[in-house]
Amino acid sequence: MASTRRANEVGGWLVQVMDLPRDRQAEYIARHCGDPQVRAAAIAELSDMTGLAATVGIHKHNLAQLFGSADAEMAGLDADSLTADPPAPGVVLRDPNTGRLRWEILGERHGGMSLLYFGVDMEEDQPFVAKTYPRAVFNEIPQLAREFSQESKVWLGIPPYPHIAVVHGVEVIGGRPYLFMNYYPQGDLSAHLGLPEQKDRLPGIISSALHICDGLNHAYRHGVIAHRDIKPANCLIHWRGAIALADFGIAKPAGNGLDLHAGYGTPEYLAPEHWEPGAPADQRADVYALGATLYEMITARTVFGSRPETTKDELKRCHATAPVPIVSDQPHWLNDVLQQCLHKDKSARFQTIQSVREALARGQSQLTGWQDLGPLPG
Repeated sequence: MASTRRANEVGGWLVQVMDLPRDRQAEYIARHCGDPQVRAAAIAELSDMTGLAATVGIHKHNLAQLFGSADAEMAGLDADSLTADPPAPGVVLRDPNTGRLRWEILGERHGGMSLLYFGVDMEEDQPFVAKTYPRAVFNEIPQLAREFSQESKVWLGIPPYPHIAVVHGVEVIGGRPYLFMNYYPQGDLSAHLGLPEQKDRLPGIISSALHICDGLNHAYRHGVIAHRDIKPANCLIHWRGAIALADFGIAKPAGNGLDLHAGYGTPEYLAPEHWEPGAPADQRADVYALGATLYEMITARTVFGSRPETTKDELKRCHATAPVPIVSDQPHWLNDVLQQCLHKDKSARFQTIQSVREALARGQSQLTGWQDLGPLPG
């Protein structure tokens, strides 16, 4: 039984490093795997494997290849361009590049304004997720195609990293754009909040928050100024609980002049200044949203207790004026971190995600006695 469990753990670490360049996979395992036997076995397994990175799928840096003809098609998309109804489970989408039936739809889920389709890529024999939007949303938001194109380019332009969800490319099928990405069978953090296995596991919660910080810092290093929609539902779960950050739909890339309207984001996690039109985006908005996400990870409720009947105006008032509740059963240092992340005045918050990471790592060291080795460079 122990050998089977160890083999599963080794496999989990190998899955985590698939997105990394070959020469950095062993380094990542050596730095982050706490079990010396699992660590040694996983590194030994790596030495016997060839082309592990190729299993990720299409390489992300060749944007022209990834977009194919989709980039030009998306430039003119609007609701009238949709020549087909949204697919239903059981439908197989045809690859516009080859003409062959390829993506079998097995299920769907609404995620905010978007539609998420789950299925099997019959050509690659791999599960996939494809993100698109209903016709009504295209009608409501005329600039949606432009924003969808922006999300695709921002996300695809971030080099592979364990704490960024893997996205493969964009296709326009029946006049409808689809963003294809990896399937994460354990879902996202929102589905795990408050479950028995999450209670009394503060070190694991802090580790997840550190993963979010590392994913954000990696995105910042590669041209993203702010993600702007950090929340549990956008934190996907790898094997062994590692977090991969997803959904760059309203991320602010360097040099982009897209003017998003006030309140563009998820109200429960939206910094006070971003309820106003024309607010400039920077890391401090992500710091606030990370604080709200961490609060929810710890307490299993949103920081201002959103209820079905809570209006956006009420949430706006709470973010602007309501004090952040103290989490009475948690360490003093953690409440300090939450209070500073969620400060109403952005100049009084942590000014960077890296500053949040350093504070969390110090607290994690107090909790566990482990020395933080820092993130894997990327």
